[in-house]
Amino acid sequence: MAVKSELGPLELAIMQIMWSNKSSTVREIHEILNKERKIALTTISTTMNRLFNKGFLNRGVNKGKGGLFYIYKVKEIKSRFEKKVSENLASQIVKSYGNKASMKIIQEISKNYNEEELNNLLEELERIKQSKNGETD
Repeated sequence: MAVKSELGPLELAIMQIMWSNKSSTVREIHEILNKERKIALTTISTTMNRLFNKGFLNRGVNKGKGGLFYIYKVKEIKSRFEKKVSENLASQIVKSYGNKASMKIIQEISKNYNEEELNNLLEELERIKQSKNGETD
């Protein structure tokens, strides 16, 4: 079983902009992304529609010079989204690859965490251990 990511690279790029802007049109997102790489307006439109269908964006209809157009808004703040994605990915990794994956994650964390962050991790592990001990008593 493979670990499934919540967002593809283009979806993530669009969401990063959306989290900064709070609301945008397809054209506004296209103008920003087209500076970095050539990308069709229809590709942005399709991707934003996909993000709407996945439940990451809300949208409303506005009227402008060219007729009707969608204005998209973020459905969830970035920190809540990141928390949910982290929980889902962690769960998938442990279910798919077991304790070896968990230990490897802890090893990777130890490379990047400072002493305070490692102490916080140890405290969290101790809380988990205590709650597990309480369950079996």
